[in-house]
Amino acid sequence: MIVSVVLGLCVLSVLGLGWYIRIGLPRELDERYRSSFAALNRALELRFPQYVDMTTQVTELALALGAEMKLSKRDLQALEWSAALRDLGLCSVPYVLINEKNPAQWSDSETASFERHAEVGASLLDLVPNLSYLAPIVRHHHTPYRQMKDAPVQSRILNVVTGYLMQERAAGSVFARDHIASQQGQLYDPAVVRALQAVLSEHYVGTARDLALS
Repeated sequence: MIVSVVLGLCVLSVLGLGWYIRIGLPRELDERYRSSFAALNRALELRFPQYVDMTTQVTELALALGAEMKLSKRDLQALEWSAALRDLGLCSVPYVLINEKNPAQWSDSETASFERHAEVGASLLDLVPNLSYLAPIVRHHHTPYRQMKDAPVQSRILNVVTGYLMQERAAGSVFARDHIASQQGQLYDPAVVRALQAVLSEHYVGTARDLALS
């Protein structure tokens, strides 16, 4: 009887350990990563106030596009984490450039300084073994579609999403949608643009339906 009980407890312990290693531990690590990413983005928002809530919006819309394009669970996680880390390289951009100067007034060297932030962020990720696989995504998240060649699908999604949200903040959603549509095949991947249009259409239909039923 005692032997059976001991064996039963051993089996339960092994099963519990197996569950923790396969499910519990990855979940715990994911949450720790997310907490760290959130702290990093909070620091960037404090440095550049106009970026407040941008990462949340980018992540939510990017994941919606990823789901629309039927990305795998693994690819969606890479998309989520890349969205959170895409602007890591902004730490190299002068405070005055973003906070006190209009981009239209930037000199060529100032524009180049800002545009390097994607490469800087990717280079930093290359130094972190567990996150280095995200470096190519971050490196190309502002690269024009016509120059992307073999860029990861996550880069193409983030390119469209950041382009849309930046234009929406500057000039409204109608202008942003027209801008994205007019630049597909040049700045933006047409397949991702179609996914964006589908997601936005569903959002507006859903919003109108909710208002009608309220």
